[in-house]
Amino acid sequence: MTLVSVCIPAHNHADFLAEAIESALGQPVPGLEVIVCDDASTDGTAAVLGAIGDARVLTVRHDRAVGVAAARNSCLARASGRYIAWLDADDAYLPDSLAPRLAVLERCPQVGLVHAAFHVTDAAGRRLRDWPPCAAADVTYPVAEAFRRLITSNMMATSTVVVRRELVDRVGGFSAGAGRCGSDWHMWLRLSAVADIGYLATPAAGYRQHPSTITRGSGARLRLACDRRVVADVLRRERRRLATPDTVAAAHAALAAKALLSAGDAATAGRRGEAIRQTLSAARLSPRAARPAVRRAAGALARGDEYGCYRQTRLALASLAAVVGETPFGERLRRAAAWNEDYEATLARAARRIREVTRPDARIATVTKWDPTLLRLAHRRGAQFPDRRRFPDGYPTDDRAAVAQLELARETGLTHLVFIRTTAWWLDHYAGFREHLSASARLVHDDSDCRIYDLCR
Repeated sequence: MTLVSVCIPAHNHADFLAEAIESALGQPVPGLEVIVCDDASTDGTAAVLGAIGDARVLTVRHDRAVGVAAARNSCLARASGRYIAWLDADDAYLPDSLAPRLAVLERCPQVGLVHAAFHVTDAAGRRLRDWPPCAAADVTYPVAEAFRRLITSNMMATSTVVVRRELVDRVGGFSAGAGRCGSDWHMWLRLSAVADIGYLATPAAGYRQHPSTITRGSGARLRLACDRRVVADVLRRERRRLATPDTVAAAHAALAAKALLSAGDAATAGRRGEAIRQTLSAARLSPRAARPAVRRAAGALARGDEYGCYRQTRLALASLAAVVGETPFGERLRRAAAWNEDYEATLARAARRIREVTRPDARIATVTKWDPTLLRLAHRRGAQFPDRRRFPDGYPTDDRAAVAQLELARETGLTHLVFIRTTAWWLDHYAGFREHLSASARLVHDDSDCRIYDLCR
């Protein structure tokens, strides 16, 4: 009898698919099968599948692409395991990571779904900075608490999820109506409404970030629309049981915060009109206490006051975090809104150094994660580095892209580049960029707070 079916929906991920399948087949688990649904891929996916010489791998192919929700449902239709494990075609299991998740389900009948921490990697499989974990240690959340935590944001990486097949049959398959990037969250929420959720703090998979992922391929407006659709549908389903007034308020506050964060991304990318619209959307969704700050942020955006918008946004996020409550997303909002005295002191000292070593007419590029405070304190004109309009995800993909951004900064008249203590990791991560910078710019200041480079040749 099949114990676990590892289900892999695949669409044009031939470069990664073999690694995903091999990582599943390499798990020392008896009674394992791997189901791959090729959703009408037009790359080399068919060749990859044809080269897999293992009878445990079963394939399904769609003649036309029908989307990830339908592809996952096709995997389910073919799967025969007592448990269903999910793995995206561009991710990979870490060694010996499946058995511990199955063990939780075997010994805890009240747990219907187990997920785990994960590593973040780039397209080449190199480790990137991990995201904050859902919890510091292994934990099980009972139904009401699991639902309350999950309704604010999807903190589960699909490639770490293992579920009981009987519960999937009970709640139904993945819903295409949840949107292109919301069907997984919709499913986990429905499962959290009927069974406890387990979490393992030991990473179980490598989550690969690259331009072709579903999340990155979906624009911010589409992601927010999907989130609103998922929340509305699930709260409607649970209106007589789990959708308490506090839970509904937390869900709406989380949507408002996501709109506000999306507005910040749009503003730093130069899309001010979209940023204003998203901020006004956040105001409509916000609880009463947060609306004044959100509206002031919109007003600052309309005036082109980047610093004012930044400060009001942080005040609004603090108010929203209080309503979202003790959830992973609430903690993320609290971190985003917090005024770190040490960080603020670093910015103040760095600003003094800028004024000391640059002329008043200098134009400064600051690597401060799009925080405009340093330029404001330094009384210098300039811009954030890198240019968010050219890097929607925030950072260059490699050394070559980082160097190109540096040369573009020079061409646009920026005369100095400043790293503060918390962004000095750039010079380690982008080694080729560091070498180019050292060869083409002059280091004019270096202390524990900041590094200042003169870009003029």
